[in-house]
Amino acid sequence: MADLKINLGAATTDVNGFYYFQVNPNMLQAGAGTYQVITTFAGSDSYGSSSAVSAFTINSAAPTASPVPIQTQPPTEMYFGISTVAIIIAIAVATALMMLKKRP
Repeated sequence: MADLKINLGAATTDVNGFYYFQVNPNMLQAGAGTYQVITTFAGSDSYGSSSAVSAFTINSAAPTASPVPIQTQPPTEMYFGISTVAIIIAIAVATALMMLKKRP
């Protein structure tokens, strides 16, 4: 995978030479992954050049909860199927009994 280089802007350093920079998540268009940060200072008449390297990782966003709770419904299709079969069997038995009674 090719390295993607993004210029995030100018960093600031403290008296110890620690570079810092505030990153807005919208700046990182590549999304989740590990990012290497390279900071350089070209130097000036008073100070020599310097650089620093660091890295950070952005994880994928965790799934968010649904704003509306999902309620599970009882398996009415199964109940409907069982009751339909029971009714058909009851009608068949009743019909068979009525046919047997009519015969002498």
